Amino acid sequence: ATHCPPPRDAGQRAPRPGCLRRALSAAQAFRPTLSAYDANTLVISFQIPEGYYLYRDRLSIIDTQGFQLTSYQIGGTKVIDDPVAGREEVLDAGSRVVVRGMSTDQASGVRLRLKMQGCLKDQLCYPAEVRTLTTR
Repeated sequence: ATHCPPPRDAGQRAPRPGCLRRALSAAQAFRPTLSAYDANTLVISFQIPEGYYLYRDRLSIIDTQGFQLTSYQIGGTKVIDDPVAGREEVLDAGSRVVVRGMSTDQASGVRLRLKMQGCLKDQLCYPAEVRTLTTR
């Protein structure tokens, strides 16, 4: 496959057969944000462009500051046929992580470290990375 010029029809999103999309950096492709729903609940939401995804089983919360973590649930996932890993549960733009626990320092906000790995469908996978998220 080769890189191809953009489609003439602006409404066409998928690359034409045999063409590769120009890949975004991991920072551009996977943009998680952390917000406080209440003193006991945080929500991680994702801005992920079409065609990109994060692996559910490679997503984890490493640690937190200002919040005592008790559990988290990953929602809005879907199952795909990954060319490398086979059937995989993945996160995309509609996915979110609900984090339960207790705020320990409301004045300073919360800091959370999230480990994740994702891919651009049928083209490339990014190395696993750790992002630091903070509540605003």
